[in-house]
Amino acid sequence: MRATSGLVLAFCGITITASAGALRPATLGKSANEATCAVTPAAGNRFSVTDSEAFVAFLADRVSPGETLRIDWIAPNGEIESSVPYDGLPAASSLCFVSHLPIAGFQPAANPGTWQVRIYWNQQLAQTRSFTIAGEPNTGVARISSVSRNGANALVLDGRAFTSGSVVHLAQLSGRTWRYIHAAIPTEATATRLQVDIPKLPVGEYLAVIRDERDRVSNSARFVIATRESYRLPLPAGEPWMLTQGPYGGFSHYGQALHAFDIAPVRGRCLVAMRGGTVHAYDRGMVQSHAARTFGNYITIDHGDGEYSHYAHLASGTFVVRTGQRVEQGQALATVGNSGYTFPMGGGHHVHVHVTRSFGISSQSIPFEFEDLRANPRNRGVIISSNRSALCDCSRPAAAPQLSTPVLLTSTAPTTVRPGAKTEKGSAPFSEWWNTFLTVRPGSRTLEVSVTPDQGSDVDLHLVSPSGKHYGWYGDTTGYSGQQAPVENFLLANPEPGRWRISVQATRSDVGQATFRLETFASTTTTASTRNR
Repeated sequence: MRATSGLVLAFCGITITASAGALRPATLGKSANEATCAVTPAAGNRFSVTDSEAFVAFLADRVSPGETLRIDWIAPNGEIESSVPYDGLPAASSLCFVSHLPIAGFQPAANPGTWQVRIYWNQQLAQTRSFTIAGEPNTGVARISSVSRNGANALVLDGRAFTSGSVVHLAQLSGRTWRYIHAAIPTEATATRLQVDIPKLPVGEYLAVIRDERDRVSNSARFVIATRESYRLPLPAGEPWMLTQGPYGGFSHYGQALHAFDIAPVRGRCLVAMRGGTVHAYDRGMVQSHAARTFGNYITIDHGDGEYSHYAHLASGTFVVRTGQRVEQGQALATVGNSGYTFPMGGGHHVHVHVTRSFGISSQSIPFEFEDLRANPRNRGVIISSNRSALCDCSRPAAAPQLSTPVLLTSTAPTTVRPGAKTEKGSAPFSEWWNTFLTVRPGSRTLEVSVTPDQGSDVDLHLVSPSGKHYGWYGDTTGYSGQQAPVENFLLANPEPGRWRISVQATRSDVGQATFRLETFASTTTTASTRNR
């Protein structure tokens, strides 16, 4: 829908504010798929206090530069529980917006009733969606106000209306569902405090619930067990930066990125290591792009104990470390940027950081704390680092080029299919990229590149010429078969001589990794391959 700016229309019970752009109807659900901008619907828009979260998703079409959006989650009493502003949107034919409201263990679980999500487009109300958070039978007898640990093997619950016959039940978050793991009878019990012995719990996210002797159930209280390793803010000591989104943030911190932080520069732009380890650098030459949800250029640090820290949306060409290099805590890594899928947060420039127990940046994030913020934890606002190192200078270049640093994925050696043609197999996690390089010699008449996904996988094919020209569905489509072709391919006449980058992005995978076969052919060519995630 498009009309004169500022005109407010009512359509099918939805208020739509006309402007340069147009919003498609928003939908609510219990999970979301960013690749399709869709949610798994909740029947009757009804949620339980034990549901992990509620999602809203919608598309904005024909977005003009500078337009604004805000998503407000409204409690039954009319107060704003969460507000998610997007200021100064980029020009785009279509943008997907997904926001979430944490429920179980958070304030919404204590406020059952009719909730609303309100969407404001250019400061005017555009859409309203109502939904219900339903309380459980007998909820509200005992009330848990806080959960804390007393050493490694005891849990303390504070609240009211506790009884000596209460049993404490624990559940662990697994993916987007809660898995029952333990029940314990209190070793100490008063009307306001219970203490129970628990087994040693791994790093993760948990719920505690009390059931009394009359089978009445309390509210659920969330607590996390964060890694005990020492992480500091990824900023040089003394510099003020802005924490724009913390764990559970309504912009994008859900699912795999649940325990991530977004931090935007105020003055400085240099990023430093949160903890020492071995560097894996991925400068892919990427700039800001809303065509796919990627982390852009990023660095992963292997800490050698099963934990990995990740630094995303870095500026290309600014890396001052290289793959295989050992760095200390506080050592300079690269300059903050806005590569990949970013929205304006301090001009769009910010760093996304999280910690995982698996190497891939798209792995499930785990709870961790910044030593710098333990005395003053916060979800948003100005923060100042105490991460000191004599090596915190981003002006020193890396010792070697960082574009597409080689990290081996599942692959086989190239095999010849026809004279001059090369084939190789590769794989990548969902939304991640696999890259290889092809050197095209002067005088080559054609360049052919094709990718065939295996069953259960979908991928997109992109090429970047030696001069930086992008070929793909959101670039130059010369000689391109299109995204819908079962085998995506390019056929280019008189290709530019030099080193071409061939990129394959995983867009769907039924088994965790999208797998595919790549074939390249150019008259009078040589190849040199690297593979990265």
